[in-house]
Amino acid sequence: MLKKFYIYYKIYICFFMIYLALYLKRNHNNNKKLFRVNEKANLSHYEKSIIKYPKLNEIKLNYYGKCGEIFKYKENNKRDLVFFSYKFTKYYFRRSFFIYNIIDSFKKNIPNAKIVCFVQDDSSNSLVVKLLKKNNVLIIKEKILNMEIANSRFLYEYEYLKKNINFFDRIIHADLTDIFFFSDVFKTLKPNELIINKECGKYSVFGKNGNYILKHPVVLKWFKRTFGENKIIVKEFKRINPMLINSGLIMGDSKEYLKFLKVMKDNFNHKKASIFGYEQMLINVLYYTGHLNKVNMKFDLCTQRSCFRPILIFDEINKNLYFKNGCSPVVIHKSYPRKSSKFHKTRNL
Repeated sequence: MLKKFYIYYKIYICFFMIYLALYLKRNHNNNKKLFRVNEKANLSHYEKSIIKYPKLNEIKLNYYGKCGEIFKYKENNKRDLVFFSYKFTKYYFRRSFFIYNIIDSFKKNIPNAKIVCFVQDDSSNSLVVKLLKKNNVLIIKEKILNMEIANSRFLYEYEYLKKNINFFDRIIHADLTDIFFFSDVFKTLKPNELIINKECGKYSVFGKNGNYILKHPVVLKWFKRTFGENKIIVKEFKRINPMLINSGLIMGDSKEYLKFLKVMKDNFNHKKASIFGYEQMLINVLYYTGHLNKVNMKFDLCTQRSCFRPILIFDEINKNLYFKNGCSPVVIHKSYPRKSSKFHKTRNL
């Protein structure tokens, strides 16, 4: 009797495993089908995506008096260059529903800039790329395979800018799906400077003494996979306790940026280029070990000009958008204006 029970039990387990495998396969195929359907949605539907910004023409911005003093330099012109990159994945596809509004923001505020977007070859027919082409963005397909586009974009930018340096005075390097322009940021860029953000304003999320790189779980993972085996670098980072430099927004003088890119290229480890987050860790290591001393780099620690994850107040009744000090932002990174009183609960001006 016990022997029969074990036989029936084994048969039951076998059928259950077969059922489970078929169930998971069916769901996987359904997800793939849904993903393909979404990918092939027509552009007009895509432009009317379910995720909406308050439209730029609906937002009132305060650049008057002291809030307009930041605009000191030449307005956007044809000698300005913007670098983007794009990788077609499920993650970026979800984020890319913001893309129509982001495109709208740079078309209205920096309309004369040359815009170049580097894409992985399998992204070249995605809706995002089609939408970029429709808006006169130059699409350049990758040549270096087996790399994260977030890493390899710096190599592409170096080659492009080295060939075209005489045509451009100012550049913006930016993540594509989480940057938003409210005004002409080029008018805020002083000649011969390169501006980059440190995350979380004056202090890291762990307080005045920082330790962001060594304690933040995601960044710690990136650091361990890229430079964590280097005892000298780890010891130095523990000593200086640095704030994290972000790689998603860099802007300023084109010649200074070319110098920056040259240092990146010369120290780029192709064996680590498939690791997501490598480029950001590389910038931090290069800066904090003195390799970028000859580049005139300045930092925005959450300023009106640019801020990483700012707190912004949006007055829904009067449609005013501003920092705590009353001034409106020029560029924000990783913060999306929505119809709510506040955005991300981090440091504000």
